[in-house]
Amino acid sequence: MTEAREDSTVLRLVQPDRPAPRRVGRYDICFELAAGGMATVYLARVDGPGGFRKLVALKCIHPHLVRQSGFVEMFLDEARLASRISHPNVCSVFDFGFADSTYYIAMEMLVGEMAGRVCRVVEQHPTLSPLPAHAGYCGRIIADAAEGLHAAHELRGDDGQPLQVVHRDVSPQNLIITYDGSVKVMDFGIARALDQLHLTRTGTVRGKFPYMAPEQLEQAVVDRRADVWSLGVVLWELLTGKRLFHREREVDTMRAVLSAPIPAPSSVRPGIPRAFDEIALRALARNPARRYATARELVLALERPALHLPSQGALGEWLQQLFPDLHARRLELLDQARQMAESSVPRVSRALSEITVDTHRHTEPRVALDAAVARPARIRRMLLLAASAAAALLLAGALWARMSHPSDPGATTTPPNTATSQAPTAVPPVATPPALAAVPASAAPVLPAAGPAAEPERAERAGETRAPVARRALGQGLVNVATPGGWADVIVAGRHHGRTPLQLQLPEGRRTLILKPFGKGSVRRSLLVRRNRATRVVVPVHAR
Repeated sequence: MTEAREDSTVLRLVQPDRPAPRRVGRYDICFELAAGGMATVYLARVDGPGGFRKLVALKCIHPHLVRQSGFVEMFLDEARLASRISHPNVCSVFDFGFADSTYYIAMEMLVGEMAGRVCRVVEQHPTLSPLPAHAGYCGRIIADAAEGLHAAHELRGDDGQPLQVVHRDVSPQNLIITYDGSVKVMDFGIARALDQLHLTRTGTVRGKFPYMAPEQLEQAVVDRRADVWSLGVVLWELLTGKRLFHREREVDTMRAVLSAPIPAPSSVRPGIPRAFDEIALRALARNPARRYATARELVLALERPALHLPSQGALGEWLQQLFPDLHARRLELLDQARQMAESSVPRVSRALSEITVDTHRHTEPRVALDAAVARPARIRRMLLLAASAAAALLLAGALWARMSHPSDPGATTTPPNTATSQAPTAVPPVATPPALAAVPASAAPVLPAAGPAAEPERAERAGETRAPVARRALGQGLVNVATPGGWADVIVAGRHHGRTPLQLQLPEGRRTLILKPFGKGSVRRSLLVRRNRATRVVVPVHAR
């Protein structure tokens, strides 16, 4: 599994396999937070009696994987394992189930940042976190993460026997530091345990290569010490702000993990206390027997009084100093989700959620349109039949009128005054096109448009005024805008629609989005909005 790279110069327009659902089980979907190869994570809300309201992170397996037993078993394993672990340094799992054609896991909603983002900020702006205080914050992050992993490693089954859990995917992306100073271990999706349903086939390597222990890469037997190695890599990168084993090619990354020299952190970033060198290098011993035997031993080494690790509150204040804008944006996003009314979800999402998915091939989903919208072809046929019938009636009426007054050479073609005449049928002027007279524009239904609306026709031919043609209504489409790495203001047609992540309902056609990352500068992106379709726009940005 390779790690995704962010490039602020690239705009990716992704047509998802399935648009965001409106509701999954008892959870209302508010925003999409992240998407991976196996599942999508949404910010969701659940309401209850007496004003009860809770925000959760809802992880939903992709629809095309629902019928693949291997992926479902992995998802079940993650839900069962994570729900058993009750520890302040592990992301809590509240609920699990199957609803609306998908499996879901309801998890604790964390307001914080990934450890990987801290690494990038330290690399780009080392003066924001000067040494030696920075080393203490890094030590606190790893010590708390190690406590959470130790709780997972010590987990026992219903029979009291150790489950021998190994996370196998410890990385900066799976360690979250919240703005109140808590550190949470996430994503037990590929964890190994004795009672798991899914067994990894021989020859399959799961995890991120730059953080895998050597024995994991070599497909040898792994135990909890493999997670200690991964924590050692994260500690080294947090301290230095550099990547330890990552190379451009995966094969070179694997070689680096197995044999490349591992320098002391202080040799890469002078000023790091030497005590952290000793801890990091022992956790990174390629021979598992020379590492810390347990994650708890790593905690004890980091929490020695000589290292002066900060408190949880101090860690939270440090994170707020590093990301003041992102913290405010996270809180604003939660407020939006809490206040979001059911009516604020675009109506088009109802149609988008009613799709047929081919679980064997990634085909384009077929949208089931709202029943209130008639098909254009059927409407055209009805209009032609009505016009033909009206023309026949008018012709018959004209013939009857002429036959009724055959000897009156001065008979006029002007229709009688309908206010005073008692005639059952008013005969229109001969010069008036019978089809237009029979089907006035105000009575014609509006046809769904496949493109931009046409301007009303204006025809004046020999003093004849043609009835206006009805304007064709523009359809609507959804645009999901995400900016990994931070937030951005979104402006369309001069109107500020809010900040990312954001879901917009826009008229179909070519539209231009103006993004202002962190409220500064502007990035223009053009995209095609399609009727009753969802388009995802991803523009990576970086902290400034």
